[in-house]
Amino acid sequence: MKPFPMKAVLSTAAILWLFVVALMPIVWVILLSVKPGSLAFDKDAVFFFPPTFDNYQRLLADGSFLHYFANSVVVAVGTVVLSLVIGAPAAYVISRSRVRRFVMWALAYSLFIRIIPPVIFVMPYFLFFRLVGLSDTTLGLIIAYSNLNIPLVMWSLWTYFNEVPRELDEAASIDGAGPFRTFISVVFPAAAPGVAATAVITFIMAWNEFLLALVLTTREAKTLPVAIMGFLSYEGADWGLVSSGATMIMAPVVFFTFFIQKYLVTGLGGGAVRG
Repeated sequence: MKPFPMKAVLSTAAILWLFVVALMPIVWVILLSVKPGSLAFDKDAVFFFPPTFDNYQRLLADGSFLHYFANSVVVAVGTVVLSLVIGAPAAYVISRSRVRRFVMWALAYSLFIRIIPPVIFVMPYFLFFRLVGLSDTTLGLIIAYSNLNIPLVMWSLWTYFNEVPRELDEAASIDGAGPFRTFISVVFPAAAPGVAATAVITFIMAWNEFLLALVLTTREAKTLPVAIMGFLSYEGADWGLVSSGATMIMAPVVFFTFFIQKYLVTGLGGGAVRG
């Protein structure tokens, strides 16, 4: 008779417990968004209560939240595009460089830029954007976010491009393709799962960023994280609006990640092993 697999049971129980702990705040926010205001913190109505969509109706009533939602979409997508346009070719150059010192210095520089606390950049960006007329614009936020995410893209895609055999570059060169054509037509498509994973991470970081958006915007280019903060005040907090707004912030990221999860899992797993 086989011994009882206690170790496997304990491991499964621990994983389930961690899953519940991680998921409960999200479930609580979603439930709070459909609760009547009078039952928001009622201990007897945690899971069972008459649901209502009044909070969402109030959230969307004046159209300002949809404007901020559109700003977040534009800024996040623009950041992904600009970061990939600049960071991906840079990662390819580093990956194919045979000068070890250049590779080390390039990666060290990009890492240095990425680990600096974003608060260091707040004042320079604020003064520069005010000087050139980029204050309170989505373009200004895209530039600021891309500056922080390009090093991440370089580091991430560098590992994926290393897995693409150099023989493919040589074959493309023999066929008459230059370095740029080789990158666009051969190497970049071969690293598609890694590119997808990097794009998702960049999108999430731009979508959730708060500090720079708080300082560099006032009204026109305000994004969702800053807009939700407006529901909190010294007089009190409108938790119905906060929770419904938070739910709408989470939804696009969840759906976006769900539809490309195949590439995301493949990309995250592939970058961990050198070919």
